[in-house]
Amino acid sequence: MAWALLFAGGTWLSLPAYCSASARFAGPGWAGLELALLLNPPGTLAAAWAAMLLAMMPPTLDRPLAAAGERGPGAAGLFLLGYGTVWMAAGAILILLAIALRALLPAPGAPLAVAALAALAWQASFPKQVCLDRCHAVAGDRDSLRFGLTHGCWCVGAGWALMAVPLTVETGHLPAMALILLVLLVEGRRGPRPQPA
Repeated sequence: MAWALLFAGGTWLSLPAYCSASARFAGPGWAGLELALLLNPPGTLAAAWAAMLLAMMPPTLDRPLAAAGERGPGAAGLFLLGYGTVWMAAGAILILLAIALRALLPAPGAPLAVAALAALAWQASFPKQVCLDRCHAVAGDRDSLRFGLTHGCWCVGAGWALMAVPLTVETGHLPAMALILLVLLVEGRRGPRPQPA
């Protein structure tokens, strides 16, 4: 349903196009960054990020949501509240980074190149693997809200760099989102690394 909303939503949900147009219009440098932030209402950016999360995250949550749901629908709702809160906070930071990249690196493709290189470096790093392993740990917490917050923190740690890439794409935002979702699904199905004995 969220993918349909993104396809039909028009420009108000197209965060990268919205940021990209504003950043280009605003011009390069710090003044351009300030103007880009003024031209992008926080509510619109938050709605676009929430739609992106609704499109990309549910397929990755089957195991932790099932673990939380064993305690009832209220527990599953609290888990989602915690998880969503963490990702919305991460989105504020990632959106600001994307706008800054667009304003400070106005050359076509430069923001995407920087974001892609950062994502590749993070994907190969030990801290990313630690976050991914912890994100795969689905032993539900007694406090479902705390479980959602904790799970969300580890998943943000594992996926922040990948989620930043679509924010820097000037055209083809939805295909970029779909590609990142495939990577997240493959990572999610692998499960945690075996721990040494």
